[in-house]
Order: sequence, then structure tokens, then C-alpha cells
Amino acid sequence: MSGTKPSGKGLAGALAGLAAAIVALLKVFDAVDWTDAQTALVLAEAGAVISLAGAVRAHVRSNTPKEPVVLAGAVTASITATIALGTGFTWWDWTAEQTSAVLSVVTAASGVVFAAIARETVKPVED
Repeated sequence: MSGTKPSGKGLAGALAGLAAAIVALLKVFDAVDWTDAQTALVLAEAGAVISLAGAVRAHVRSNTPKEPVVLAGAVTASITATIALGTGFTWWDWTAEQTSAVLSVVTAASGVVFAAIARETVKPVED
């Protein structure tokens, strides 16, 4: 290497692959009693959390550009994946309407908050 630090993109991919392999191992050895849908939700949650960790890491590093839009997407994905995971595993007893309402508030709130942050960070293109 020529003195530059790795971007972390390769690490995120490797972690996602490792998470998928661990979930497969748990299923194959019957260590978990998950439906196929629950397994998919666990994989989605793992992917969202790994994406969030990578976005936060890139955002706080001094030698990488700030990416508030990427960070916003990763935060929203992680929250919605967690809500889906909790619903799929019946950690709470929400109706479909309640789940939809919570997801709409999360999406709208994260959109407003991160749009404001992005507006402070990203400058408009001038003609």
C-alpha cells in the first residue's frame, strides 16, 4: 500500500458474507427454529446494520468525504429492518395498520432530519 488507508468497502462485504454464512450454519444445524421468512429478516437486519456501521465509519473518518445522504439511507434501512424483524418474530403485537403508521413516521422523520443535515453539508451546483 502507498500510505492510504483502506476504504472499508471490502470489509463490509466480507462481514455481510460472514453474517450470511453464520445464519446458514445456524439453520443447517437446526440451532434456530426460524421460518424462511424469519431467516430472511435476520439477513436483512444484518445487512442493514453492516451498512450502517460502514456509513458511520466513513462519515466520521477525517480522510473520507462526508456522505449525509448515504448515512440517512443506512439509518432508515436499519430502523425499518429492525421493525420488520421485531414484527416477524412477534416481539410486539402490532396490527398491520400500526406497523404501517410507525414505518411512515420513521421514514418521514428520517427524511426531514437528514435532508436538513444534508442541506447544511451539500452545497448546490452553481451554473
